[in-house]
Amino acid sequence: MEGQTLRKGSTLGASAALEIAVPFVRMLLLSRALPLGELGFASALATAYALYDQVTDMAVHRYVYAERREDLDAALAGAHGLLVLRGLLLAAGALALAPLAATLFGLPGGAGDFAALAGPLAIRGFEHLAPRVAERDYRFGPQLRAGLAGAVLSLLALIATLALGGGHDALTASLCGLALGQTVASHLVARAPYRLTLAGPAFRKALRFGAPLMANGLGLAVAAQGDRVLVGALLGPETLGLYAVAMLAVLVPVSLAQRLMGAVTAAALYNAGERRAGPIRLIARAAPALGALYACGALGCANAGIALAFGARFVPTPEVLALLSGAAMLRIARAEPFTSLQLLEQRTRLVALGNLATLLALLLSAALMLARPQVESALIGRLCGEALALAVTFKLARPLLGTAAHDSLRALALACGLTLAACLPLGSSTTACAIVCAALAGGFFARALFGGAASPLRAGAPP
Repeated sequence: MEGQTLRKGSTLGASAALEIAVPFVRMLLLSRALPLGELGFASALATAYALYDQVTDMAVHRYVYAERREDLDAALAGAHGLLVLRGLLLAAGALALAPLAATLFGLPGGAGDFAALAGPLAIRGFEHLAPRVAERDYRFGPQLRAGLAGAVLSLLALIATLALGGGHDALTASLCGLALGQTVASHLVARAPYRLTLAGPAFRKALRFGAPLMANGLGLAVAAQGDRVLVGALLGPETLGLYAVAMLAVLVPVSLAQRLMGAVTAAALYNAGERRAGPIRLIARAAPALGALYACGALGCANAGIALAFGARFVPTPEVLALLSGAAMLRIARAEPFTSLQLLEQRTRLVALGNLATLLALLLSAALMLARPQVESALIGRLCGEALALAVTFKLARPLLGTAAHDSLRALALACGLTLAACLPLGSSTTACAIVCAALAGGFFARALFGGAASPLRAGAPP
């Protein structure tokens, strides 16, 4: 049983790590190969692509997660139809909005480059969802293989374009390679045949599930990309290039933590059935501890890593690093078990409301940046948005938490205390203090997640 748990965990970890390795290596190569202006242009393209993708994210694979096994084929067909429709509409939207996007980022001659984003957006619409859905049965290998194919093709396209003298267009080539590789591989590794329908009960049910999550996607897009848009629009492409590297190094790896916790939580709650109380309590304790572990680790090690990987010019100030780390902790803490609980209950509107709270933070960031146009102004708004989203998400999910609500609040208080303690000494003692706080957070996380028979990682495979 322990060996099986280790294999499942290592496969999931590799799959999640792959999702952040590609943007990290991509930015590493671009920062070394391009001047700052071209890097800023590439960062603007990446921000626009992420906005298009996240604003329309319907999490349709989670809809299939929640369906009965005997209804799996019909649910997949409906979800595939919705995914194809979304991809084609996204591509059309990217073409139509290209001139506006170029002007917004201060790149009026780059409309054609923004229009080229339609290609990867359309390709992703034909992805086979069976490898993602297999994760509910603790089978993480298919999605890992599909992701690996996309990663290899993405980086090969990037390197080839740079070798041929390309600039910011290397980013678009990389996105096309990622979309094409992952989509083709998803069909090759899927056990179920690929079917889609654009009508019928399964499609309508998928649409009812996914449509409210577009509001959730809007909130996620604002949380992840809103400040980048403000920095690009108000401070220019070169500052956006510097900002994007700091964001990538500190905040993008948050998706690794969220991916791990989301997959483990969704599978554990799905297979626990009515016996969810134990796993919910453990995850409610573990998620904030993981957030504090990540934030304190970033405070202690991020600047050294950025200087080594990208160069000294990209190292953020201590204040910027503290704001980024605090936002990272709150984002990790607000994800689980709240999101998986509400999605399994198909309460998608409530998930959306939690993330839409970040819209208020974007307004705050914009007001602060207009008053004081600097990076710290945008990050203060980001931090406030994450805190507000956490409060709203907890309030909406509290009826589903039961007695675990108290565990969650205690864990959140501990995580905030450790992160604040690691942030306060902004002088020479910052690193040592942050590492001590990270060690404490790591101990709490390990005790919460692995410390009992109800641990989600000790759950057996479903029948």
